[in-house]
Amino acid sequence: SSGINAEWPLRPGFVGGSTLRGAGEFARAQVTQWTNVAETQLFSSACQVLYPCWGIMPNNKNVVGKGKEALKNFMTNLNQHLESRTYLVGECVTLADLAMFAYMRDLYAMIFDEAQRTAYSNVTRWFTTIMNQDEVLRVVGVTALCLKPAQFDPKLFALNNPKKEKSTDCDSALIPLL
Repeated sequence: SSGINAEWPLRPGFVGGSTLRGAGEFARAQVTQWTNVAETQLFSSACQVLYPCWGIMPNNKNVVGKGKEALKNFMTNLNQHLESRTYLVGECVTLADLAMFAYMRDLYAMIFDEAQRTAYSNVTRWFTTIMNQDEVLRVVGVTALCLKPAQFDPKLFALNNPKKEKSTDCDSALIPLL
C-alpha cells in the first residue's frame, strides 16, 4: 500500500465536487487538516507496524513497538473525535474521510482484530460506514476485517530482500570517469 500525498491529489480544490471538498471555507480547511493528519501522523505509524508484516522492513521490535504506541494514541484521539460524529468533517462523506479510510484500510484488514476494533468502537463505526459506501465499494472493493493480526514473516522478508553476492569481478572495483 502506498501513501497518499495530502497535497496532491487530495487538495480540496483539485478533486471532487463541493460536497467532497467541504461546504464552506472552514470545512475545506478542516478537510485539508484531516488529510494532512492522515499523511503525517497515521501513515508513518502504520508503516512501522505494517512493513514488517509485508516483508519490506526487518522486524525491529523497538520500531514496531513505537508504531503500535503511536497508533494507540492516534486511535484514542480519533475515537474521541468521532464520539458524537458520523464523519470527520460535516454531515456527509468528504475527502478527509476517504483519505483517512485509505490509510486505515490495511490496518483494519491486517492488524486490528475484533478486540482492537471494539476498543475503538467510534472509529470502527466510522470506518465501516465509509467502507460500505457504494462508491468506495466500487473503487476498492470489499474490505475483509482482520481476524488475527498479521505477524512478521522471516521467509517473506528474505524473499523481498535477497542478500547481495559479493562481486569478485575486477571491473566492479573501477571508478567511472566523469
